[in-house]
Amino acid sequence: MSRYMNAYSVADVAAPTTSDGEWLQTASPWTTGSFSVATWFYRTSSTGTRPFFSMGRNNSSDYRAQASVSATLTGLAQSTLSSNASAPANSPSLNAWQHAVVIFNCTGTTVTSIRTVLNGDWASSTLSDITDRDIGVVLPNIIRISNQAALNSSSAFNGYVSEWAWWNKALSEAEVTALQTTYAGDVGGPVLYYPFDSSSLANEGSGGSTYDLTNYSSTYETSVGEPSLTGGGSVTISLVSDTTLNSGQTGITLTGSGFGDPQGTGKVYISPTDNIADSNKVEQTVNGWGNTSINITAVRGSLSHSTNLYVFVLKDGGTLSNSTGYIVQFNPDRKLKVLVHSSAAGATSVRGVVFTAPTGGQITGAEIGEFTSKTFEASLESGQAVLKVPIADFGGNSLTTSDTPVVLVRNDTNTTGIIQASIIEE
Repeated sequence: MSRYMNAYSVADVAAPTTSDGEWLQTASPWTTGSFSVATWFYRTSSTGTRPFFSMGRNNSSDYRAQASVSATLTGLAQSTLSSNASAPANSPSLNAWQHAVVIFNCTGTTVTSIRTVLNGDWASSTLSDITDRDIGVVLPNIIRISNQAALNSSSAFNGYVSEWAWWNKALSEAEVTALQTTYAGDVGGPVLYYPFDSSSLANEGSGGSTYDLTNYSSTYETSVGEPSLTGGGSVTISLVSDTTLNSGQTGITLTGSGFGDPQGTGKVYISPTDNIADSNKVEQTVNGWGNTSINITAVRGSLSHSTNLYVFVLKDGGTLSNSTGYIVQFNPDRKLKVLVHSSAAGATSVRGVVFTAPTGGQITGAEIGEFTSKTFEASLESGQAVLKVPIADFGGNSLTTSDTPVVLVRNDTNTTGIIQASIIEE
């Protein structure tokens, strides 16, 4: 699966109308430890420091960390604008797509070194002579894409940004290499991921909060020659441990590859058609997630029984899934069906004791089990109120549609009576 990147278009808004450039803003996911930021960028101006991210307060000249592009790709760690240091790499170009990674190695909230990578080329050395480098002293932290927290228009970014992501860890060399050709959402489990792949940017991507669109006016670009990216490998389901499922069944294991590890926004769906985009698909309950194995509890929802259904894994980041669903079926749900006088319609808190079929009209069979807190359906059937109880709710799993149990039903506090029941499948 591949696509061409779309882009968030950023323009520096000139004074005297305002001193601010355009930006997108969200809450910082960082509290302590190493972190990394990566993006594709297309720079249309060489003026100023041009940050593609900054972390710090939104009402002060203080900011904690920043990555910018001008004559070099630079990473900064500081507590005031007068105290900073940089880690230069080779020079970025104008009017061309470039890829940047900046890695902040931290012990607690103290930056110990910075690495920058431009288009796969690592800076020749780490930055380790940072002064005043505790970047966790100012809260609350916010992140801005395309402008620093100092609100300085001379430091705004002009151009395009795409596939912007943040990881609360130092990216490995293998992960940095993968980012040159792969969606950022499929590499290393980013905690923020903004692909800018939708003309409606609010809530796009994963992690973080809804964009704060204050001081923001962008155009949605598709025509600036974006590089083509592919997914990080493929998502494949090779085995589902049980392909004939019961609603609510636990311990179902999906085995395969490319699921992503750990799970963040990954989902498992069962669809009525071989199409993950089917609006009638039902999300399953995930109990455990690994790159090659997922454990779920089956949720049937509105899906039909005894017909082919299709299992899909949507990888963390929401960019990849298996192209063809793995075929399973749901067994019909067996239920105890009871018909009583119409006055019971809609009654709640219904209790009952279920027995095996009687002889001579008396309750002489063995007790199967009891149910509580059930509700009669609101509509009538042939003038009678209808009660349907899943057989698992009273321990009747061995009952089949050929059985005719009897039920002693109590409607709230009043005994409704001894009623012949049936077992149905739906």
